[in-house]
Amino acid sequence: MKKYVFLVLIFTINLLINAQYNFNIKESEYDFSKAKNHGFSINIYESNVHDIEKEWKKLMKSWHGKVDEKKHEFFADDVTLKSMGDNSFDTYAYCKEKSDHVEFIASVDLGGAFLSSGAHKEQTNAFKIELKSFAKSSTKEALNKKIKKAEHDFHHLEKELHQLEKDEDKLVHDIESWKNSIQDAERSIEKKKNDQELKKVEIQQQNKVVGALNEKVKLLK
Repeated sequence: MKKYVFLVLIFTINLLINAQYNFNIKESEYDFSKAKNHGFSINIYESNVHDIEKEWKKLMKSWHGKVDEKKHEFFADDVTLKSMGDNSFDTYAYCKEKSDHVEFIASVDLGGAFLSSGAHKEQTNAFKIELKSFAKSSTKEALNKKIKKAEHDFHHLEKELHQLEKDEDKLVHDIESWKNSIQDAERSIEKKKNDQELKKVEIQQQNKVVGALNEKVKLLK
């Protein structure tokens, strides 16, 4: 059952990613710390700059690059990727936080020229595939984290509801117990009232006995 639910969640995430998010890649000139370079940008959703930077650094290391970071701009030296050819290349990348997404910008230095679709069509297509895959996986990872937190909050709310139900059951039980106690007390009150009336009669009778004895005492004087 858990495996089925997990598969449904994965399928739902994939549907959400494909239906709600725009992963179109833009190609233009972008400002980097040292110069304006030709590069590519893509939107990443549900995530944050910190996590995206962490994932990009991890990806560049998996591409055998030596990664350096200065003021949130990442430089990966001597990166190699089979689909990009036999020669190594360098990448520059940084994030721009927007209101509902993070814009991820990357530039590829092939060694004397920056990657562009006009001059390096096949390599550009290969890099775009990797860039889109990175954006989708980062969005999916962020969604998985949010789902995990939402499930945790859901179970916490369920526990709170269960406790409230237990509290209600206890109060209902207490009320029934109190009702029985009240009924017992009311019966006791009625009995006490009857006992008081009987006692008044006894007092009157005893008062007569006292009066009669006092009269006898008076006759002896």
